[in-house]
Amino acid sequence: MLNHELKDELIKVYKRIDRAMIEKDIHALNTLLDDNYELQHISGYVQNKREWLAQIQSEDMRYFAITPLTFSLQEEKNDMILTCQTNLDARIYGSRNTWPLQMRMTFYRNADIWIPVRTIATLRSSTI
Repeated sequence: MLNHELKDELIKVYKRIDRAMIEKDIHALNTLLDDNYELQHISGYVQNKREWLAQIQSEDMRYFAITPLTFSLQEEKNDMILTCQTNLDARIYGSRNTWPLQMRMTFYRNADIWIPVRTIATLRSSTI
């Protein structure tokens, strides 16, 4: 069974990332995410950290609210996968919507710190 404290620790990181996205806190995002971080959008497009942060800065991607609903945690090799069912209110390239998403965030351990290296966003049914 996975450690409850570890799950809580990863959820805190996840929520700090959400807050930084809403606040457009590029410095916090840059600090929290691995240098090689990638985000796979619901379209399937894989975006590197630098490009994604630039689009948050320019407000091509503007996040208004992120509402996590459920979390689950699983171990995969040496990584931890945190999966969150969430609702994301955002304006992406001029189109605003609230998307029902599943966010699958992969963390790896560097010394005593768990660092997000990849997130895969997929649409989910709007009910949980």
